[in-house]
Amino acid sequence: MKRTALLLSLAVGLGGLTIDAKEAASKKRSVEKSVKANIDIDSYITSKSDLKVRYIDTLAVMRDSQEGVKVAKQLEEKRQELAARIEAKEKEFTKAAQEFRSKASMMKQAARDKEEQRLMRMETDYKALVQSSEQELKLTMQRVTERLAQGVDRVVEKIAKREELDAVVDKMTGRVLFTSVKADYTAKVVNAMDKDYKVRIAKADRAEKEATA
Repeated sequence: MKRTALLLSLAVGLGGLTIDAKEAASKKRSVEKSVKANIDIDSYITSKSDLKVRYIDTLAVMRDSQEGVKVAKQLEEKRQELAARIEAKEKEFTKAAQEFRSKASMMKQAARDKEEQRLMRMETDYKALVQSSEQELKLTMQRVTERLAQGVDRVVEKIAKREELDAVVDKMTGRVLFTSVKADYTAKVVNAMDKDYKVRIAKADRAEKEATA
């Protein structure tokens, strides 16, 4: 068993809040290009539109806010705790395996079979601990991330209403965090769809009548 690989696997859960600065900047530029290909946020802000649109970097808010910094520290402490458990279990198994190898040739078959079964159980327990630790860290990460995201949405809504904004967009994902009633064109699109549908039906009726005339 490779201890390094197993311990590294537990570190994956922290990626969302402890991302390297250069990597974050690179991903940010890449995503912004992708988002602007479909939704040119900057053009909305600088255009003569009657809508007030702003955007935020949700990841930066979650990472740099006081709560985000505290959560990242708690997650790192949790990761270290789980990694320590795994390391202790690994040392226990490794020691037992080494002791068995050193005396296996002098043991009777029955005793050797019994010890091999014990080692198999220890290995199974070890693997189960690794899996459960990874799952525990993953679930913890999901819970705190959801809580932080809900906090961002809540604060964005407060600011947007106070400053009478029409929309707030996450520039990393393109997700719309807030929209005002003024910015909602759903009803207009529904009406336009209905008019378009009536026109198409009328054309189809005329075409059918002409065909049967």
